[in-house]
Amino acid sequence: MKMNLRRKTKNALTGILIAGVIVSTAACGTASENRVAVNDVFLNDYRNMEITTTLKEATEDDVKEELEHIAKDYNYVVPIDKAVSSDSTVDISLTKKNADGSIDEASTLTATIVLGNDSVPAELEEAVIGLSKGETKEFESTDSSGEKTPYVVEVVTVYEYGEITDDIAGGLGIDGVTDLESLKKYLIDALNRDNKDIYKNELKTEISNTLYNNCKVNNIQEHLKNEYYDILYKQLTDLVEYYSDTSEEEVTLYDLVSPTMEKEGYVGTTEDYIAYCAERNAKLYLIYKAIAEKESISVDDIDAYSLAATDWASQTSEYDTLKDFISDNSFESYERDALADAVMDYLVNLYAGDIFKDDSSDAPGEISQDENSLDEALEEASNELSFEEKTEETQPEEVSGAAASSQTSN
Repeated sequence: MKMNLRRKTKNALTGILIAGVIVSTAACGTASENRVAVNDVFLNDYRNMEITTTLKEATEDDVKEELEHIAKDYNYVVPIDKAVSSDSTVDISLTKKNADGSIDEASTLTATIVLGNDSVPAELEEAVIGLSKGETKEFESTDSSGEKTPYVVEVVTVYEYGEITDDIAGGLGIDGVTDLESLKKYLIDALNRDNKDIYKNELKTEISNTLYNNCKVNNIQEHLKNEYYDILYKQLTDLVEYYSDTSEEEVTLYDLVSPTMEKEGYVGTTEDYIAYCAERNAKLYLIYKAIAEKESISVDDIDAYSLAATDWASQTSEYDTLKDFISDNSFESYERDALADAVMDYLVNLYAGDIFKDDSSDAPGEISQDENSLDEALEEASNELSFEEKTEETQPEEVSGAAASSQTSN
């Protein structure tokens, strides 16, 4: 059994797609002797940037919070001699009052209610908060037609979430967890794994933003900016279609993008903002390409095919084969993404030291679903779709396996 921990992580697809517009003010190095020009890209000392992101270790308070969530998930409660609070579990007795003010004994019902999760009518929740065991209160409930019905509610028992015991911990069905101590160890390990993922993502974002803010690119070709615009626009419009199909309300491109525009103080149209993000991505592509050339970082063709295969895996209903998918999408963007991954892995390991040395989850080309069939598809695509098939029009002269920014700030 694998538990879902309650982590305060950012989970906004739109933000992930256009997060690259957030520019850090961290220093990238200013010594003139460290400036190197590569294809009109001027790099500061990217090996010694001021990076502030740090790895957080799970604390006893974090574990306590997770244990409280487990108690809530399994509704493990114990009776207490306290007044009802906004998140209490309460046994109640509820009785209607007649028009003449008498009690309708035949209407009495008993129930256990949990406050604070929107499962209890607001009038009832407001009535019981502050009451203690045995106390009663009158209140009115209004139905959809506006008619009011008077009730009397009595608090029978007040509960609070209890502490997890050895028996409860051992019965959760988690591999290797037999008692409370082993559960705590499991939670510490799981929280620290989460913290590593959070740290890596935040480190990638800070590195890419620092490079963008402090490294200079003299010439960004229009066709490159247009490529990134088309890719980003397609990603966002696909999200618009998805949200419109899965929600009861129509979602527009403006609805999706405007919150980030407002957060960044950007003034202009939605399309202008996407163009701004695309130009940023193009600039980062050139920066990463320059770093790759300086550090002799390269990737195999199979890495680009693997990234394409991962995207194709979620669209097999639209494309029968990987070759069909690649022919209808920008394969050059996957080449750039593959090199971007390799450059970012190099920089992350440079600044994180040995923290991720044993990790393989972010290795280029890792495929998480239907691995065997995708491996076969990769081999077939590698054989059938050679690089010679690409025309000069579809491969810019400065692209040689290149880097993209869209993978660097995820």
